[in-house]
Amino acid sequence: MTVSSDDLSAPLGQTEVRKRRFRLPISAPQAVAGVLGVVLLGFLGFAIFGDNPLGGEPVSRVALKPPAPAEEKPPIEIKRGPAKAAEKAPEVTGQKTITIIDGSSGARRDVVVSSDGSETVEPGAPEAAPPVISGINPKLLEKSRYGMVPIAADGLKPVSAYAAGSDAERAKAMKTPSIAIVIGGLGVGAAKTADAIMKLPAAVTLGFTPYGSDPGKLVERARAQRHEVLLQLPMEPFDYPDNDPGPQTLLATATPEQNLDRLLWHMSRFQGYVGVANFMGARFVAADAAMQPVIRDAGKRGLGYFDDGTAARSVGQAVAEGQGMPFARADLGIDTVPTSADIDKALAKLESLAKERGYAVGFASALPISIERIGAWAKALESRGVMLVPLTTAMLKSKTGKRLWSRVNSAQPNRCVNCVRDARGIDGMARYEDLPYRTCVGMMLINPEGLVFIGRRAGGIEHVDETHVWQMPQGGVDPGEDTWEAAKRELYEETSVRSVEKLGEVPDWLIYDIPRTVAGRSWKGRYRGQRQKWFAVRFTGRDEEINVVAPGGGHKPEFIKWRWEPMKNLPDLIVPFKRPVYERVVKEFSKLSGE
Repeated sequence: MTVSSDDLSAPLGQTEVRKRRFRLPISAPQAVAGVLGVVLLGFLGFAIFGDNPLGGEPVSRVALKPPAPAEEKPPIEIKRGPAKAAEKAPEVTGQKTITIIDGSSGARRDVVVSSDGSETVEPGAPEAAPPVISGINPKLLEKSRYGMVPIAADGLKPVSAYAAGSDAERAKAMKTPSIAIVIGGLGVGAAKTADAIMKLPAAVTLGFTPYGSDPGKLVERARAQRHEVLLQLPMEPFDYPDNDPGPQTLLATATPEQNLDRLLWHMSRFQGYVGVANFMGARFVAADAAMQPVIRDAGKRGLGYFDDGTAARSVGQAVAEGQGMPFARADLGIDTVPTSADIDKALAKLESLAKERGYAVGFASALPISIERIGAWAKALESRGVMLVPLTTAMLKSKTGKRLWSRVNSAQPNRCVNCVRDARGIDGMARYEDLPYRTCVGMMLINPEGLVFIGRRAGGIEHVDETHVWQMPQGGVDPGEDTWEAAKRELYEETSVRSVEKLGEVPDWLIYDIPRTVAGRSWKGRYRGQRQKWFAVRFTGRDEEINVVAPGGGHKPEFIKWRWEPMKNLPDLIVPFKRPVYERVVKEFSKLSGE
């Protein structure tokens, strides 16, 4: 029997129980890995099956109870500055006034709402339009949907109320060759605008576009420096919209209502201008139907119209003169070629024209070189016997000049103003292409049988042979005269007829040119042709009423005899250069003849 040392050392009678060491079934790394796996599985299960769109973000839930209507309290007013008692307007039955307070600024606003919430009105709400410039006559303003716009009132017009220069200066200008210069494109670009205002003589007229962050302040500054101011209206050019004048552009394809609404927006941008002018707009100013309502509205408001002369086909002068409103057109562009030498040549040409015709008008942009050369040229202008005048003075002088030339021509029949022999003109007078059209009306008088009145002209330079001497009654429109009233007047003054009823009118103005060979002798050389508004009327009287030898009003006879003629024959009886107009008139009124 083998005895171990342990057995020998153990006490007698006691048997030691051997201790057994505990061992885990897995190792420690394996246990850690298992715990992590359980945690991961629990997270994935929560993410997949848990309904928590906020992704574990802390959420606080508060129960809100709507207040009873009887317990509704007015909002607390936050007042800044000195306290002032507010006057509360009486509430209308079915309406409530709610005070809305801006939490950041403390501004308060009263809003009136109907009981059904269908209408909202803000009494005393601030206007979004620019503020009125100081020095503006409040009588010459009226409120539009965009703000204050000019208007004529009590016999006073903006074109005269805001005209620069004194009566003494205007009287002197009537006897002295005068030049008016308009600088356009101002209002956008404070630096160039400030240069034009401060560096150019006060007599220079400044044209402002309606754009810019605050054109009103710049206009106010210009008027403080005694500059006359124009509002330039953005108008559609031929390459629109590739060449876009800006927002609210007047468009030839827009309706009159649309253009008039845009006109109001432009006119509300600032006040104190004597008239309006085109800003670009070669297409628009050539469209008579588009120009008519715009210029008519401006004329009724007591404004003048300035044409910058860049569009050869512009009807601006004819339309403005037809409305009896002050008008001026630039004779040339001063900085068309923006170099010192070319600008100086243009200014010298203006001087020559002013000395020959009595006045001249130039147009330039606010280029630094233009401002510098015009300023230097103007310093010695008066020493050369020429005055620099505001645009309104040139407008007045152009009217006076026409009356003076009219008297000269009547006394000396061989002389004429604006005589035209070729495209170059003579002696610095206006070229044939630059002459305006005379505003005129025509009347187609139709008898109950559908035949049309024609008269044989008593004579005139338009005659080319004995066949083409017959025409319908026509005549000029006096300044400010309604075309329908003018048509009835002309019919009476040429035929003695008053017994008529209106049947219709040609919607467009019809234009014709007179031959160059007679342009210098017709209408004393002042026009290149006529723009006509045609009316059709039914003759309700008897033939005995017609008297062309001694027509109504004691006027000089236009016809030596007359007859009734089928409408279709009229184009073959009129002088050839008027035939396209007669063909259009016959086409428009053919349904009235019963043929």
